[in-house]
Amino acid sequence: MFRNYMYPNFDHLTGLSHLSQNKTATLFTQLYRGHAMRTVKPLANLYDDIRLILRSEGDLTSEGLSAGPPKDLSVTTKKFFRELFPVAYHNVLKLDAKQFTPEYEICLKDAYDAVQPFGDVPQQLFKKLSVVKRSLMPMGNKTQTGN
Repeated sequence: MFRNYMYPNFDHLTGLSHLSQNKTATLFTQLYRGHAMRTVKPLANLYDDIRLILRSEGDLTSEGLSAGPPKDLSVTTKKFFRELFPVAYHNVLKLDAKQFTPEYEICLKDAYDAVQPFGDVPQQLFKKLSVVKRSLMPMGNKTQTGN
């Protein structure tokens, strides 16, 4: 009840996150066609983590506080783009009928930091999600954390 008073748009934000996930999945289906299924799990993990953060920042009840610390947004965004990299690279090479070997996919993921295939997009997403997270923090937490 206290959460709804403090965060009247909390449920709305959660609903928007589901809408965003569905629209992103549709975009990936169009973009990656036959390989779009490989993006489902990383996309679901990203949005699950986002909703976990929304829930933990908006839930001031004892249940919300005992759910554990929220996920680290930088780790969440980096993991999503690292998992997406082999699919995106495969798409750029236009190898529709061929598959990468599992070893090659691991190699691509291992090279992600050095290659930085998405430029600063992961960092931009992290920054935008951080702004949302800070806006949901109760005023007392902002004072304690310096945010």
